[in-house]
Amino acid sequence: MPSGNTLVFPSPHFNAEDTVRAIVSENCNIFSGTPTFLVDIVAKQRELNLKMPEIDLVCVGGSVLSPQVVKDVENVLKVKKISSVYGLTETASAVFQTLSEDSNQITEEFVGVPLSQVEAKVIDKDGNTVPFGVAGELCIRTSCNMLDYWGDPEKTKETIGCDRW
Repeated sequence: MPSGNTLVFPSPHFNAEDTVRAIVSENCNIFSGTPTFLVDIVAKQRELNLKMPEIDLVCVGGSVLSPQVVKDVENVLKVKKISSVYGLTETASAVFQTLSEDSNQITEEFVGVPLSQVEAKVIDKDGNTVPFGVAGELCIRTSCNMLDYWGDPEKTKETIGCDRW
C-alpha cells in the first residue's frame, strides 16, 4: 500500500502561533519538538482555540516532560500518543525511544529502549559495565556514531575507544 509524508516548516524559526496554524491548515497528524516548544504550542492553542486535527503522534526530546505537559498535550492538543526520544550530537540521531505500547505517562520518566542497531551500556570510572540501576557514564555504539572530532585527534581518543564505544 503506497504511503507518503509531507514535512511542514511553518516558519524559519520556532513560532508557536505559526506552528499551531500550520498543524491546523496542513492537517498535520505527527509533529516533534522539545517540552518547551510543547508548552508554548499548548498556550497558543488555548489562546487561539482552533479546531485541531486528530494528532496521532508527538515525538519529544531534549529534556524531561512534566506530568502537566503530558496532560496538556493530551487534552488541549488532542494528541493520542506521546513518544519520548533521546539522542546525542555524537550519534547524529535518536538512539532511545519509548515503545508504541508504552503509556504517554511513561515519557515523564523514561527515554525508552535502544533503537535497532544501537548498543548501550553504562560504565564506571574504570570502564567496567555497572549493574542496572547503578549510576555511571552512558556509552553508545552504533553505525551512526561520529568518526572523530574534526581536527582534534586527542579529544577523539579521549571520547571514542578503539572498539568504537
